[in-house]
Amino acid sequence: MEPHEVASKVSEMEKGIESLVAMVSELYEKTHRVERVLIDEGTVQVQTPEIDEHGPEGLYEESKAFAQDSGRCSVSLLQKHFKITYQRAFSLLDSLKASSSAYSPPIHLKKRY
Repeated sequence: MEPHEVASKVSEMEKGIESLVAMVSELYEKTHRVERVLIDEGTVQVQTPEIDEHGPEGLYEESKAFAQDSGRCSVSLLQKHFKITYQRAFSLLDSLKASSSAYSPPIHLKKRY
């Protein structure tokens, strides 16, 4: 490939990237406008996350109690019970494992086939 061809391709790619950034920015703004309208109408309630020493959402104590009460704990159980993302459930499980009094591994593991 000749240098001028490479420069032309790079220029095309930069224009494409700029176009994508503009589209994402526009979509972001539209989304926030819709959210503001829904909040103003009272259709959606704004929930501010609680923050404790183990991070946002303040779920450490609740997940600790859940693990102790149920006698088992996993990322998927935390996800389903608290309706949170995989990342958040994983970090909560890590926090529980770090404080050994809050977490005990499952007594039995299901065999995977």
